[in-house]
Amino acid sequence: MTPEVGVAYTAAFLTVLDQGVTAADLMRPGVANDAQRAQRELAAFLPGHEVTPEADGTFDEGWRKPVGHGVAFAGAYGGLVLIAHAACAQDDPGLLDRLVSPLSEGRRAYLVGCDSLLEWFGFGAWDDTALIRSVSGDTRRGILTDVGVPLPFEEPLWAAVPSYEPDDLDDQAGLLVESGTFELPFSALDFADRATAEAIGQPIEGVRRAGVVDPEELPVRRFTVAPGA
Repeated sequence: MTPEVGVAYTAAFLTVLDQGVTAADLMRPGVANDAQRAQRELAAFLPGHEVTPEADGTFDEGWRKPVGHGVAFAGAYGGLVLIAHAACAQDDPGLLDRLVSPLSEGRRAYLVGCDSLLEWFGFGAWDDTALIRSVSGDTRRGILTDVGVPLPFEEPLWAAVPSYEPDDLDDQAGLLVESGTFELPFSALDFADRATAEAIGQPIEGVRRAGVVDPEELPVRRFTVAPGA
């Protein structure tokens, strides 16, 4: 899954997990994809759309954000469901609450987006239908959204950040150093790396975790997505 040095990469995906377990607990080498269940979960995430299976592959094929909204990748692995779709890349992940909240009933959900060229990330978290975290930013516009309490994996990144009021965020322009507001205080791609490790058990570029499936070997099914009749 690790991108080649100097090669741009993007990500836009959602994972939904059972309570009381981590992605690393669930994503063991050799996990099998329940493709029919994956299709049902994808259809629930995209109501009003027809999702048609195309072919089986591995998650690294869906690692780069699908072009447009007409392609999706999905997998179901016991207590974890994975959906990769362009809609998951949001400056304000909370805007997808109406789609993600129902899926997270009795479960947890993580929404992850990133773009290495833009040095941008977006992350959302839900717990039993409740949105508990929405945060995003990039190097040009600064912190765009910061709602909720940072999750434990975020805490090292925020530890040295001067305090500020998230309510002061400019919804249109983000936080620019030039305007006397707040720059992005850490690497967007470092945040995305940590968020991805939280969501699927492995980071994008970081050191691989032993005993956790590499997404290059994680089976998924590719779907076409079209508005319903």
